Amino acid sequence: MTRAGRTSVLAPSTGIHSVGGSADCDLVIVGLEPEPAFRLEIWKDDGRAHAAIEATRHGVKLGTRDLPQGERIPLSNGATIRIADVECLVEGLSQDSRPTARLSRRRLAAAGLLALAALLLTAGFNLEDAPKPTLGTTFSRAAADPRPTASSIAAELREATRRAGLDLSAEVTPDGTEILVGENASPLDLASQRRLVSILASVARRSPVPVVDRTNLASGLDGFVAAAGYAPVKFIVGRDGRRYREGDAISGEWRIQEIRPGQLVVAYGDKTDTVSFELAEPDLRLNLADSRDRRGM
Repeated sequence: MTRAGRTSVLAPSTGIHSVGGSADCDLVIVGLEPEPAFRLEIWKDDGRAHAAIEATRHGVKLGTRDLPQGERIPLSNGATIRIADVECLVEGLSQDSRPTARLSRRRLAAAGLLALAALLLTAGFNLEDAPKPTLGTTFSRAAADPRPTASSIAAELREATRRAGLDLSAEVTPDGTEILVGENASPLDLASQRRLVSILASVARRSPVPVVDRTNLASGLDGFVAAAGYAPVKFIVGRDGRRYREGDAISGEWRIQEIRPGQLVVAYGDKTDTVSFELAEPDLRLNLADSRDRRGM
């Protein structure tokens, strides 16, 4: 795998996995569009190694050729797969890697995975040039590779978040039982939080200790509340002229968790943001509440 002039040689393993920029891909490439890009398959038949690729979106190239979506293409030894600024050179296949007639689609579906760990490139894992393993020896090597340490995972996270434009810390706790990400950092907007989730989803699975996200989210709702009422039902009136109660969706993806005097608590997933507000007209809050009471009488 090569990105920005930096190369990593990684070992394949059996399976069929999706590759792309979304957090639910088996192999995540940070910085790509948040969707699967292609499926890469490797299988063995009579001791011979074969491989195939199937693009699931536009923009995937085999050499200089654009791959059509949904078409499985056999790979030969030395084939180059390109997507955005990532280049993958496939080696270790048999010289005749094309599937024979006796290979059914079902057997292809039992294919193996070329471990295209593009995230490791963006995360600054071990990117030094290394001897390229052959397919026949990579399985035993993969089993013998030492497991990453908490310190090496923290270093990967710092590099990956830096490359993603996020200024976040990643430190191992003094007792070595957790890695804390984003401790005391400024609140993130939703776009930044999604980039962080993608990074954590890929790196955390290899960590020997839990990776804990300590970041906070900023809802961007400062100045949104125009009026508020607290009895008999708590509600706020937004600058958009709409009335919102606890539990209502607000500003697209946020939901009102609690309305307090002078404060609005909104939630996105397990993250919350507390927005403080002061009403321009001190008596407006009471007038709204009183009018609400009169309508209920």
